[in-house]
Amino acid sequence: MILQLLFLLFLLLVLFLLTRKNHNLLFLLLYLWTGSRNFAVNFLSFIFLPGTLIHEVSHWIIATILRVPTGELSIFPKIKDNGEVQAGKLEIAQTDPFRHALIGLAPIFCGLALIYILGKAFLSDLFLTGYFSFNSTRDYFLLSVICYLLFVVTSSMFSSKKDLETIVIAFPVTLLVILMLNYIGVRIFFEASFLEKTAQILTELNGYLIVCSAIDLFILIFFQINISLWQKILKKEIAVIKKN
Repeated sequence: MILQLLFLLFLLLVLFLLTRKNHNLLFLLLYLWTGSRNFAVNFLSFIFLPGTLIHEVSHWIIATILRVPTGELSIFPKIKDNGEVQAGKLEIAQTDPFRHALIGLAPIFCGLALIYILGKAFLSDLFLTGYFSFNSTRDYFLLSVICYLLFVVTSSMFSSKKDLETIVIAFPVTLLVILMLNYIGVRIFFEASFLEKTAQILTELNGYLIVCSAIDLFILIFFQINISLWQKILKKEIAVIKKN
């Protein structure tokens, strides 16, 4: 199970790098076509709106479960004075580092859960049972929708620096407590059936994340080729946007 977990972390790193690059490339492509920074930002936010909604709502759900008061919830973009774009926002009250860290990590866990559900419902059928026959428009349309949802979820599930600002406290303290408990002989054991089921889920999830990485990589190559072509056609100089 350790190997599956390490591979999961590796795939998350790959997806993080791919999605951040895709955000910038899509903005640059839209800016090349329109010449309007505001239009590019707003259209980019529209494309990722479902993911932004999932991201902020997952913050809200975990904050509610942990009894941390919340304030304004926004899923619409806002350009800050320093040029960064804030895709969404949920105000939360001051709380301890541990609950703040859990709230900050909520979109990642929620995103992984959604990827697993979509993968289990559709991707397993695609590769194992031949659910998609590709003999009708419906199959192509459904597969396109699934790819879009996977792209949007992976692009929006990673937490911002602000979301994770307390993890530098919560993680070392949690690790220290675990090491201390282990040192004094307090250990937690799980049944073999639970570990086996968890390893199976991680293996399946890693397979779905590989598919997500392939989708993001294909989109990255597509954006990069189009940007290169349009730069030559329009002879425009473009700037990179910062996204929070």
